[in-house]
Amino acid sequence: MNDATDARLARAFVRSRQRRPVSLLDRYVSVFMLAIAVAVFGNPVTTAVTGLAGQVDAARMGPGVALVMLALAGFLALGRAAGPVVLPAADASWLLLSGVGRRGLLGRPVRILAVITLAAGALFGLALLTALGAPDQLVWRLLAAVVLGMSASAGGMALAVLGQGSQAWQTWSTVALVAVLAVAV
Repeated sequence: MNDATDARLARAFVRSRQRRPVSLLDRYVSVFMLAIAVAVFGNPVTTAVTGLAGQVDAARMGPGVALVMLALAGFLALGRAAGPVVLPAADASWLLLSGVGRRGLLGRPVRILAVITLAAGALFGLALLTALGAPDQLVWRLLAAVVLGMSASAGGMALAVLGQGSQAWQTWSTVALVAVLAVAV
């Protein structure tokens, strides 16, 4: 077979695995589930965020920050070990080398990776704020902590993605992971 036939076969395989178009019922169920999640988790999250206001005991601050840093290092190590591109190895071995456009092939896994990374980063930021406390201006400190956590996790995952294609970036990823662990300890 030639390259054109291989590319056609690969495109047919990718098209066969694409999802069907989203119907109105699918959108309704998604919005309904989101509304239910907000109703269920709204009050506990609001209570937890308002409980952040106030001074934290100084003896708890150091171990709390170290625990958050260890959790971030574990998340980055997991991203590095599992491989941030969520594509089965059997598919990746031949699809990425074929003539198929990578945007269509990797679009959905990249969106999933971005959502997971940013959600984990927001949780890391919230955990950091819990460890440090917010004696004044709770909203601004909460916003800064969430942005900081999301930035740290997105940067670490970007290093893991770049490390897949280049040994130099893999080295930088290892250095960053060791630095986070050193700061945590």
